[in-house]
Amino acid sequence: MFFQSRQFQPSEQINASKWAPSKVTFPSESIPNHWLSRLKENTKKLPNLIHVLPLVFLKSAIYSFKKTASDLATIDNLIHQTNEVFNDIAKQSTKNIATQEAIDFSKLADLSKPGKFTWRKEKILFQEANCVNKTTAEVYLPQVSHPAPVIVISPGLIARENHLEYLAKILVSHGFVVTIAGSNNSNNSNSELLWSYITNGVASDNKAEPQEFINRVLRIKHLLDELQRRSQSDPNFKVNAQQVGIVGVSFGGYTALALAGGTINFDKLQNDCKNVKSNSVNSSLSNLSLLLQCRALDLPQQEYELHDERVKAVMLINPVNGSLFGEEGLSNIRIPVMYISSSDDILAPALTEQILPFKSLKNKQKYLVTLRGGTHFSISSETNSTSNPAISLARRYTKALGVAFFQTHVVEAKEYQPFLSSAYAKFISQEPLQVHLVHSLEDTNQIKLVSFSETQHKIKWFLPAYKNFLDYLNG
Repeated sequence: MFFQSRQFQPSEQINASKWAPSKVTFPSESIPNHWLSRLKENTKKLPNLIHVLPLVFLKSAIYSFKKTASDLATIDNLIHQTNEVFNDIAKQSTKNIATQEAIDFSKLADLSKPGKFTWRKEKILFQEANCVNKTTAEVYLPQVSHPAPVIVISPGLIARENHLEYLAKILVSHGFVVTIAGSNNSNNSNSELLWSYITNGVASDNKAEPQEFINRVLRIKHLLDELQRRSQSDPNFKVNAQQVGIVGVSFGGYTALALAGGTINFDKLQNDCKNVKSNSVNSSLSNLSLLLQCRALDLPQQEYELHDERVKAVMLINPVNGSLFGEEGLSNIRIPVMYISSSDDILAPALTEQILPFKSLKNKQKYLVTLRGGTHFSISSETNSTSNPAISLARRYTKALGVAFFQTHVVEAKEYQPFLSSAYAKFISQEPLQVHLVHSLEDTNQIKLVSFSETQHKIKWFLPAYKNFLDYLNG
């Protein structure tokens, strides 16, 4: 049984039988053996993907195997390029280590462990983005003698806020005030939200309405305003809202970059989206996040003042941003940025959404962290990390690197700088989830992606056929 041999993360698997009819006839007799072998062989290259969404070849297998060849080649090319770039990054990391002063990290603090500060959690009310309603936010407050810098965690559209609570707790224990600002999807699982997002189109979800590209940013601005106001009126509310770091996850990565000074590049977005209908279930095979990003074209195309000077550093986890900003839109970012990229992420693919934007950043204080074998949900999964080694490792890496990054660039505690190195990444790296860290991509020559407009492949999801095809491959 082919699929039984793969190690999929439960949170990343969609139960197709939930939506599929009990029986749909799949025309297996129309599938030549050599085609079926080809499909099976290439599906093996897609860890954690098959159970996330039906791939384009399912439609093609039913209607046209000629189109399957083209679509499968697109998948192959994306996988090949991603693997080559991740290999280059690993080699570059090794070269970096050879030139760095040797440090015995075993004798230094384990930054993934809780820090020395006790803390309390408090609920506050603050002004919503519409300046009419108020909403609540939970604030993690360390027991400190002086006002502490702030870390705002901005989750994605399809992640519940409590999935990132582990990160909030580790950061507050190291002396940061932490709050999570985004949409609270408390009534849905990752898979349910993801399925709705893919099958119904983001236009059906009010969390993905165009104005949310603005409201998400304003929400954080208003939250920071409220934190500052309380710090001035309550002596027990020790918050320094002028020294802020942002953790942006998925769509929250866009939010973080907008606060950091990134501007929406409507010309690039228009070009990348010209073959994508954001209000339908059709999307680009090579980058599903375009379905979301293209929604921004429904905004009035003007310059938006979203930059917030209080933000001193941003950490991006599998962010959605490639077409929204482009090189021009990222050119005004002058603060430290860390990208965390996962090799097996097909919602926000590593090449288009993290690696190319990372290369486009002009500032020198930037870091690229790669997770070989990671997925879109490895860090923000609802799955208990103790039952999944990859998720456990992803969280450990994120906690350690997050503490080091914000201590270095928000607190300006330079003794943490050695932890932001290729050597430290190697020190903490373990199987089955390898982690590497580089500061640049000079040695990476494999990024030769053509324009989105040249590679668009329309797909429509046919879940009954998908379920039946999985059964067919398994049998």
